[in-house]
Amino acid sequence: MACESTTCKSDPIKVCPGNPHYLMYKGKPVILVTSAEHYGAVVNMDFDYEAYLDMLNKYGLNYTRIYPGALIEKEGMFIEENTLAPLPGRLAVPWARSAEPGYAGGGNRFDLEKWDIDYFCRLEDFIKKAAERDIIVEICFFNCQHPDGWSYCPLYAANNIQGAGNCLLVDFQTLIHQDLVKIQEAYVRKIVEEVNEFDNIILELCDEPTMFNTPAVLAAEWISRHAGVIIETEDNLPK
Repeated sequence: MACESTTCKSDPIKVCPGNPHYLMYKGKPVILVTSAEHYGAVVNMDFDYEAYLDMLNKYGLNYTRIYPGALIEKEGMFIEENTLAPLPGRLAVPWARSAEPGYAGGGNRFDLEKWDIDYFCRLEDFIKKAAERDIIVEICFFNCQHPDGWSYCPLYAANNIQGAGNCLLVDFQTLIHQDLVKIQEAYVRKIVEEVNEFDNIILELCDEPTMFNTPAVLAAEWISRHAGVIIETEDNLPK
C-alpha cells in the first residue's frame, strides 16, 4: 500500500484456550463491551472517527463494528445523521470511481476492477487508532440489503460500470449469480489481505443474511463459500 502502516507485535485476538466463553487479547482474557455508532465510521468521510474512538476509550468501551463498503444506506434511514448514509461526494468504499456518472448516491459509478487506495489508507488508519486505544474492530463484510438501501450499494448493477448485481435483492447473498459472487470474493480477499497485520480485528461475514427472504440454505452455501475465501487467503499471510 502507498499509505504508511505499522505492524502489530502481539498475537491476534482469539478464543481463550482456558475458557471458550471468553476471548484473549494481549495475553489476557477480555470481555468486549460497547455502545457503537451506526457502523459507517470508515465509509463516511465526514465522520471524525478519532474523536469517536476517544469517546469509547473515555468510557472504558473496547469494541466497535464497521461495514466496510458493501452496505450503504439512504439518507434518513433508521436514524438522523446516519453514518452509513454519507452526503453526496463523501462516500469512501474499496472500489475506485470510474469516469462515468450515475451513482445513486451522487458522483460517478464504481469500477469494480480497481481499488481505491485512499479508502484502504482510511480503513487501516481507523484500525490502527483503535488498536492504540485497545479497541477491537469487528469488520462485517456484508449485511442483508434493505429494500430502501439496495439501490445505493456499489454492487447494485446501476452503480458500477461492470453491471454486476443485476439481480433481485433476495439473490444478492446466494451463489446464483456467479459474476457477482466473484466480485464479492475479490472484495473479501482484498480486505483480509489489507488488515492481516492487525491484531485487534474480528472478521464477520454477514449480519442478518435471511432477513428479507433469502432462503437459509442458499445463504449458508454463500457464507461457506466466502469463509473458504478467508481461510484460503489467510493461509498465505503472516496471521
